[in-house]
Amino acid sequence: SSRFFISIYHSLSKVRPIMYLFLILLVAILAYLSSTVSFVEDPSRFFPKENGKSNTAELFSRIRVKDKIIVLFTNKSDSSLDCRSIIGAATKFDSVLLSSRGNNLIKATHLKVDRSKSSEITDYIYNNLPIFLEENDYRRIDSLISTDSVRLFLSKGMASLLSPAGSAISSYFSKDPLGMATPLLASLRELQSGMQYNIVDDHLFSADNSTLLYIVDPLSSSNDIKRNGELLDLFDSLKVSLNEQYSGLEVEYMGAPFATVYNARQIKADTWVTMTIAMLLIIIVLWLAFRRFRDILLLLLPALFGALFSLAIISLFKDSVSAIAVGAGATVMGIALSYSIHIVSHMKHVNNVEQMLEELSYPLTIGSFTTIGAFAGLLYTNSSLLQDFGLFSSIALVGTTLFSLIFLPHMLRVGNGTER
Repeated sequence: SSRFFISIYHSLSKVRPIMYLFLILLVAILAYLSSTVSFVEDPSRFFPKENGKSNTAELFSRIRVKDKIIVLFTNKSDSSLDCRSIIGAATKFDSVLLSSRGNNLIKATHLKVDRSKSSEITDYIYNNLPIFLEENDYRRIDSLISTDSVRLFLSKGMASLLSPAGSAISSYFSKDPLGMATPLLASLRELQSGMQYNIVDDHLFSADNSTLLYIVDPLSSSNDIKRNGELLDLFDSLKVSLNEQYSGLEVEYMGAPFATVYNARQIKADTWVTMTIAMLLIIIVLWLAFRRFRDILLLLLPALFGALFSLAIISLFKDSVSAIAVGAGATVMGIALSYSIHIVSHMKHVNNVEQMLEELSYPLTIGSFTTIGAFAGLLYTNSSLLQDFGLFSSIALVGTTLFSLIFLPHMLRVGNGTER
């Protein structure tokens, strides 16, 4: 391998201006290709995929119940707001969401209670009554269809229909005059007994009328970070506006779409902080070791080229890559820097570039192959995020190695600083 890189060095040395022009053009092309890659901030890509089956991430993304956003309009204890004022604030919130500002982000809103839903549940039970019946119910029905029981129920039913409440029970009596489904409907009411709420003008309030419940169905799933991020920003602006108009009103919202956005933003912020701190520490260590700005720049160039090279290659095969994986892949900066550190340091102890290539090209090549192979092993995992991490890291090390052995030798100075 040393002869190969030495021959490349000799060939490029004869046309060094053209080589630098080619390098600038190559970097421009790589930068353009890298700009076409879209970064996906989806933590669910960490979920494994199962061959031949629906993977966990896909199943999770299809659960539409988790995509609902719960909004609570709460009257603070020291506030004088009444139910009407809270309803007015919620109505303004709802009207803005359904306007041009939010119509491309919202699928539906649920501000008022739909009383027709309760009748739909009742109709479903009546239409599918045999499905819900148990053995004890059949014995009860046997007693209901006796002549005396039928006569008794019909007489009571007629009396109820002639009473002031007759209009309210007429639909139920016509469907079930003997009350066969009454125990089933009673069990539904028992399930609701633990839920303490009030309905004010078709709006759902807590038992003390201090909090109004409002539900929003986003147009996108909870994994769509970009669109849900826009929706969260809209919610934040509406919250500020309502707080200015209604003193003492507290607006809170929760749900998987916003939780995913918060997580993605936190991961991005942590990644940038980590990368910034790591770069500063690396630069400080390099400055303490080399004491020359030019040497530090030469040490960083291969790693930066490798990252650009990796994104450009990925753009040829994939439209998107996990931003979390790329951020975590920046941890290979230390590994990538070791190649250039070896070369720059070794140049201070040799007489010419050929000697440096003769002594370092083979160990650097073998060392890079083993490290690249280790990261490439992540491509065989069942997690998309780990696959992106392994792909970015392995290709970045390939680009770093090629730059260190092909282009970097032409930028170095031999021995005591005399440029070759």
